[in-house]
Amino acid sequence: MRHRVGAFDATTLRFLAAFGGRGSGDGQLCDPGGLAVAGGELFVCDVSNHRLSCFALSAHLPPTFSRNLGRRGSVPGAFHQPHSVATARDLLVVSEKTRLQVLTTAGVPQQIIAPPGCGSLGGLAIRGAHLIVADSEARRLHEFALKAAAAYTM
Repeated sequence: MRHRVGAFDATTLRFLAAFGGRGSGDGQLCDPGGLAVAGGELFVCDVSNHRLSCFALSAHLPPTFSRNLGRRGSVPGAFHQPHSVATARDLLVVSEKTRLQVLTTAGVPQQIIAPPGCGSLGGLAIRGAHLIVADSEARRLHEFALKAAAAYTM
């Protein structure tokens, strides 16, 4: 299901629905990557569109498109091939090629982290009070302690 997200029953793995479709318009995806759920929304890394596509969750499938977060760029809140997203303490953590961004679920940038010597950041995992990020090009894992921090200022 390229350019789409599939929903399956967690117990039986029976296919339930698919949504998305190739393109750059609202609700369309181009090479979807990681996804996370927060505040009743599904956040999907829309890798080649350089954004997060957000879908409202309800009891009915498929989810409905609600908004896009970000655009292509290098400033806070903009993305370059967002690969993975995770939720931590009501915030979104997004891995891109060479940096991590921490944003509110409204898309407001809070922090940018550029690990030294990173090659190509990918998958994210939250384990207790730690964020673990895969770096496939450098063949290593980066580990960060999750702490409350002051808001990012531009």
